[in-house]
Amino acid sequence: MKMGSVSTHHEKTNEGVHVDTDKNPTFFHTVTTGACGLYSSHCDSAAMIDDSLSAVKVSTQEARALQRTLEREYFSHWNEKCEVQEYRGFSLSQTDLLVRQIGDSFGSFRTNILRQLSGIHFAEKLGVNIYEFTFGEKMSSGEVYFGMIAIAKNEHRDEMNAISCLYKLNFNLGKVKHKETRTFNLFGFIPVDESTETWYESKSLGFVTKNELVNFCRVKALGEFRRRNFISRMNDVYSVK
Repeated sequence: MKMGSVSTHHEKTNEGVHVDTDKNPTFFHTVTTGACGLYSSHCDSAAMIDDSLSAVKVSTQEARALQRTLEREYFSHWNEKCEVQEYRGFSLSQTDLLVRQIGDSFGSFRTNILRQLSGIHFAEKLGVNIYEFTFGEKMSSGEVYFGMIAIAKNEHRDEMNAISCLYKLNFNLGKVKHKETRTFNLFGFIPVDESTETWYESKSLGFVTKNELVNFCRVKALGEFRRRNFISRMNDVYSVK
């Protein structure tokens, strides 16, 4: 004769909050002056840098597709920062100093930055060189660092000016909380005993290509450049794939 039965109730809840990916990153800005100081042709170099960075292709449409994926998720931690450094009025004899100071601003990535910037010694006498760096190239890592550097060189005026941007994204996905309650019912309808088990399930964002990630970061970095009037426009194209 059956004296009782067990009923099971399962609850699943997402821990964390949705994030607003359109929100501007926390912004930091510093200016470092070289030997040319107040006598530098900063305005001319700023125009050259503006023209060069404004030509970099981005796709806000493709960046928005990744944003929609992120906005559907729950996060226990989300932090965006954008650090912009300006370097004004460095003489050509200070090229090594300029490169070192730019490298220092990238912290633990300094060695990689210095290696890439070493070619500035052989750059054209008049022009702008643009460099990009990505570290933590997978969204699954929870840490993404994207750097963009523009160096304007003018040998006729014995001068160099530069601007760099380091965009940082750090996040943790919220876990899924599972709660299962088992109730023993005497005669099938009188609850006499209950036990509860709780466990947590980790989540992942799924696959995000490096190209999608770089485009997303580039939109963020150049968006801050434009918002702070370092560039006049963004070269928004349908696709960068």
